[in-house]
Amino acid sequence: MILVGKTQTQQNNRKYYTRDNGMVYWRGDFFDTPEQGACTPQAYLVEQPPQIVNPTHFHAQNQFQLFTDGEGSFGRQQVTPYMIHYAGAYTGYGPIVSGNTSLNYITFRALKDPGAQFLPEKKAHLKIGPKNHFEAPLPLLSAQVLSQLAQNECHWVKPPSPDGLAIALYRITGDNRMQVELPPASIGFFAVVLQGQIEHQGDLLGRHENLFISSGVPAFSLHAARGAAEILTLHFPPTDAAYLDA
Repeated sequence: MILVGKTQTQQNNRKYYTRDNGMVYWRGDFFDTPEQGACTPQAYLVEQPPQIVNPTHFHAQNQFQLFTDGEGSFGRQQVTPYMIHYAGAYTGYGPIVSGNTSLNYITFRALKDPGAQFLPEKKAHLKIGPKNHFEAPLPLLSAQVLSQLAQNECHWVKPPSPDGLAIALYRITGDNRMQVELPPASIGFFAVVLQGQIEHQGDLLGRHENLFISSGVPAFSLHAARGAAEILTLHFPPTDAAYLDA
């Protein structure tokens, strides 16, 4: 399975949501999520208006969040672009608080999630099992350094773990290709354009546009188009056995 996430689709799907706890936000999905299959991926942009609190919560699925624009706080630390955050299934995180501008972040999942479970209200739904949390700023190259790259590079932000979790930055020289290294246990990955453009089957993808590639695709190469590109890859572990229904 390969799915393409385009900005135009995200903008067409953009809707405003309000919650009883005071959380308000815009959400726009990059593609329609399949209802069935080994993977049912989700990718959507959240635009959180100024001075809004997204309370501490958890999800039933593993997920990444990429902070793309604005400023605010995440838990006890300040957050600005570009920061990547991973939370395993049933791992609490937050709150996410926007500052004086809108705080925008893209959520990525390999498996569809039923929605946020806020704490402490939903504490009884927090299943016992391993908790996994990771966050880090992304060491992006300057546009000038990227344009002057002499050869392709792969920088591991989080090297592959035995369960398939991994994060990498691929830096590809103009109009060249680079094969993605696939952690054996991963069920799939997102490739997210951060700088430049990539080409996929004749379609150009620019900033924040993305691809989901399931583990059923045996090999996948990223193709920089019209200059050098820097692409983030987010590799998903399967849902831990402790959280699978008997």
